Amino acid sequence: MLGNDFVTIVQIDPEQARDLVEQLDAYQAALYPAQSNHLDSLEVLSRESVKMFGALENTTMIAMGAVKIYRDYGEIKRVFVPVIHRKKGLAKKIMAALERCLVHQSIRVAK
Repeated sequence: MLGNDFVTIVQIDPEQARDLVEQLDAYQAALYPAQSNHLDSLEVLSRESVKMFGALENTTMIAMGAVKIYRDYGEIKRVFVPVIHRKKGLAKKIMAALERCLVHQSIRVAK
């Protein structure tokens, strides 16, 4: 649990974060040209080799992050906290969950 008793970091099915994925897509599309955006789809995020975590406030998903696990390294993907939920330490909590996931998989180095 975080400072707010109603926020928890849990492993999720990417479909649970569909709204956040769409928000992040729009955010990045506004910042970068299409050829510079290499965003993994919900289909890719749903693969067995990907683990996704979300911050739930009551039952609302308010932040997310994922890690693609390869044989000897992991790639952090899709970490996003909407502006209205920033400065709550959510990104740090999501990153800590992703790092614990990698350590649990015996992966110690991220490339």
